[in-house]
Amino acid sequence: MAKKRKSNLPQILLLAIILLAVLGIALFLFVDAATLSDEGIVMKTIKDFLEDLEIESGFSGMDIVFGLTSNDIVVLQFSFVALIPLVLGAIGIVLNILSSKLLNLIGAVCLIGGAVMLIFVPNFIVYSETLQYMVDAVEKLDIKPFVAGVGAYLGAACFGLAGIVSLGKALVTK
Repeated sequence: MAKKRKSNLPQILLLAIILLAVLGIALFLFVDAATLSDEGIVMKTIKDFLEDLEIESGFSGMDIVFGLTSNDIVVLQFSFVALIPLVLGAIGIVLNILSSKLLNLIGAVCLIGGAVMLIFVPNFIVYSETLQYMVDAVEKLDIKPFVAGVGAYLGAACFGLAGIVSLGKALVTK
């Protein structure tokens, strides 16, 4: 009788999950995750303030999560809530390394939850006192000062794909 061959598919899917999740984390951290909105002349005040500090019109995920200081002026402060999607991505990776269907499903939920949170990252920005005053004035006019940037969307796409692959891995695993 012929020997039954073991499939390498779960290991290939695990590798894809790890690569996608790590790529999503890197894209979020190093590409603009929040960009300045272009709604109205009121935004010129915030734009001028950021340009005076030599900051372009966006913040990377690293700036949003860990804070940003420019020219000895604190612009952004540490945001624990913005750190949560990254932690969910790391938990999703760890749970998928373990070979349990239930843990793989929980890992998929963590990755997909992290993807959803990355899209809403401009809501998690913790502004300094000076910038908070300007943002409050703009928000009174029903204008969102910052919107999700390319890094947030690319990170969310990678996390979402990793979550879908994780669901597939849970279905394939015995």
